[in-house]
Amino acid sequence: VPFIVADAGGGSEWLSRPCEYYSERWPEGRMRMEYTRGEGVKYVPLAHDAWRSRDRWRLAHGEHMAEGGKVNAPYVWHIKDGGVEAPPHIRASVQREWRPPDFLRGDLKPG
Repeated sequence: VPFIVADAGGGSEWLSRPCEYYSERWPEGRMRMEYTRGEGVKYVPLAHDAWRSRDRWRLAHGEHMAEGGKVNAPYVWHIKDGGVEAPPHIRASVQREWRPPDFLRGDLKPG
């Protein structure tokens, strides 16, 4: 049966932490710069303040809801994928701190 998770982050300490926390805790992690379109640089270290302090306005692709207008291109940290963004020691450290949402803990069987 399909279901929608309305708030998987409820109660998480991570919601109230400032961006600086992540920069200081995992400085070697790398954020992926989305919508680069051949600009060359695809990643920025978490230690660098660019990902948390600079807007990156880009033209949206044709299928984007902005309908060809400009969007503030996000930085995304694909921790689960590992690789250059989160080498094994960083991924393991993040996993130790991550608290799964309540619906993922315990028995998921109905009734």
